[in-house]
Amino acid sequence: VYAEKFGQAGAYITKATSQLMRDLGSIQSPQNAFYLNLGLESLHVRMPQHFKNGLAVAEFLEKSDKVVSVRFPHLLPAPGVLHAPPDYRRGAGRGRHLPGHGALLVRSGGHRGPHRRHRAGARRDLGGAARGLAGLGEERAMRYVIDKTAYADPGTLEEGRLPARSYFVAYPSRDAAAARRRYDSPLVRCLNGTWDFHFYPRPAELPDVLDTDAVAWDRVAVPGCWQFQGYDRPFYVDERYQFPFDPPRIPEEGPVGPVFSLIGEDGPGPHVAHPADEYNFVGIYRTTFDLAPRETALGHVISFLGVASCLDLYLNGERVGYSEGSHNTAEFNLTPWQRAGANELLVVVRRWCTGSYLECQDMFRNNGIFRDVLLRTTTLASVWDLALGMRREERASRVRYRLRVDVTLVDDGEARVTLRGHGLERTASTRGRGGVPRGVDFGDLDVLEWTAETPYLYDLYVETDAECVRTRVGFREARVDGRRFLVNGRPVKLRGVNHHDDTPAAGWVMTPDEIERDVELCLAHNIDTIRTSHYPSDPYLLELCDELGLYVVDEADLECNQVQIIGNMKLISDNPAW
Repeated sequence: VYAEKFGQAGAYITKATSQLMRDLGSIQSPQNAFYLNLGLESLHVRMPQHFKNGLAVAEFLEKSDKVVSVRFPHLLPAPGVLHAPPDYRRGAGRGRHLPGHGALLVRSGGHRGPHRRHRAGARRDLGGAARGLAGLGEERAMRYVIDKTAYADPGTLEEGRLPARSYFVAYPSRDAAAARRRYDSPLVRCLNGTWDFHFYPRPAELPDVLDTDAVAWDRVAVPGCWQFQGYDRPFYVDERYQFPFDPPRIPEEGPVGPVFSLIGEDGPGPHVAHPADEYNFVGIYRTTFDLAPRETALGHVISFLGVASCLDLYLNGERVGYSEGSHNTAEFNLTPWQRAGANELLVVVRRWCTGSYLECQDMFRNNGIFRDVLLRTTTLASVWDLALGMRREERASRVRYRLRVDVTLVDDGEARVTLRGHGLERTASTRGRGGVPRGVDFGDLDVLEWTAETPYLYDLYVETDAECVRTRVGFREARVDGRRFLVNGRPVKLRGVNHHDDTPAAGWVMTPDEIERDVELCLAHNIDTIRTSHYPSDPYLLELCDELGLYVVDEADLECNQVQIIGNMKLISDNPAW
């Protein structure tokens, strides 16, 4: 029946089924069986989570002109880690898990219209994956319903954003991870480059429904700050906001209005300014990335390492989610919306959001996608998170360390953890449930201790069947004893400087070479400490400080300077609502 209705595609499905049954030979439960559901216009192929060979099926089916897309969303979800796309209707539930099965859609002959279905309360367009595939019709224009509420809602910090985790880059093998050049991994695609951009100096001009074919696009560099790319202008502020202080309200579509400060053009003293042509500007970014049909059998997570002040993310005509917190990484699961061929990515960035009340730092205020954008390939066997903890044990002048390594995988599986370096090598394995941290302990470690003067590091490898993550570990203990700051039990005085991720020509954008230059400049002048004023730095700075020997005071992206003017330091920072 399948071969008669679907022709060549039916033959490939028959072949894929035979391969799948061999893979599932030991599975007895009928719920885990591979099954086909023949619809009137499309054929759905569902895969159980036990099936690891999704790429083989994709390779069989990509040869057919009847294949629209290959859907394996089960390659991403794990309890508590990756969730279903939320229903963005107000009051609807959020954070539902994706189902444990994926779906493969094959169109029957002659049908060209979209095939839609509901999942977790949100409409999903499975037929929209035709772009880039021969014989499936012309590309359709992308239209996006723009969200205009989340950025001004003090109760919304994120929508659809994945839980925070540590920063690392996965590689396909230990040998590849050992080279460890920044983003030189086939599992991580860096989307930096030239993007389309449109600037709205009047936010009221932002349409409710955006047709990307109707926009007059400019071109800008990503990462980049729009104040340094011909839009708006550089703006330095110390102890006040750029808008009237009335938390949690921020300017939306109207002019900014009067702003107060303790110094003005006439010198010190109370001053009220009425800025002209100042609005809550909006910038829209657009780019595309291509996925081969076989790549759609894998999951993809996008990482934004820095966007100010907030971002609304859309893919292929659908809203993915929202995030604020300018210098914090925001990650989203793109798998439910990805498709073979060209994928259109749209990012809406606003000058201010309610979170801007927490980011009143004395520095230049910039906007845009100012750090790297990464597209990460994710499978069931991927490492989702990695955390380290250590304890220094000193007895009778004998120092030993205990290291705890907690590994979180996307799905159930095993991870091998290896610590090596300076003549030491230890290996242990852990097996656990997906989304749940499971740890291994290495005790009685006789290691060389890390200090700024002696930055000894050890390699830590976390390996699964699919990938390897390598990180560097320095063994040290930092604590305060009375009025003394101790590192490895010895008093240390810090000779430090404040460091901004900032350059004269590009604002908050720093290249790896520029970050290296700053660290080398510190070392050349006997500076041994950096304070990341006033936010988390680019992760590359922390890696360099580990390797070259600098102490780091790593700050959070939190400062509310203007509350000093009204004399209530607890107004925002100590308010549970914030």
